[in-house]
Amino acid sequence: MNTLIALGSGAAYLYSLVATVAPSVFVGAGYKTRDIPGMGSGSGHGMPVYFEAAGAIIALILLGRLLEAKAKGRTGEAIRRLLALQAKTARVVRSGCETDIPVEEVVSGDVVVMRPARRFPRMESSKKVPRRSTSPC
Repeated sequence: MNTLIALGSGAAYLYSLVATVAPSVFVGAGYKTRDIPGMGSGSGHGMPVYFEAAGAIIALILLGRLLEAKAKGRTGEAIRRLLALQAKTARVVRSGCETDIPVEEVVSGDVVVMRPARRFPRMESSKKVPRRSTSPC
């Protein structure tokens, strides 16, 4: 896509440059000209130029890339903040007692107790952690 944009903008700029510096190149080749305000009235040698189109294309592409980079940065930061909200410990019931353990030690079959205003621990189902024996309260 960069090649296409560069090729199109470069062609518009080079055409405009030649049409500005040496319009006789196009007039001699049989191209029709038009009267452009500010180019001398009635001369018939006004060739259309596209400097502004080439500049606008480049400016819009750069603006789009800037907005995309900002959005990606904000998205990454939001994901990092969400991961920081993850609970580090979980309260589980083992042998009739509620104990706080690191999330990594929660195994399948544990009863996780949720208290108001607490975060739910993220447990990976693919991870098998051996059960350790705990003493009753």
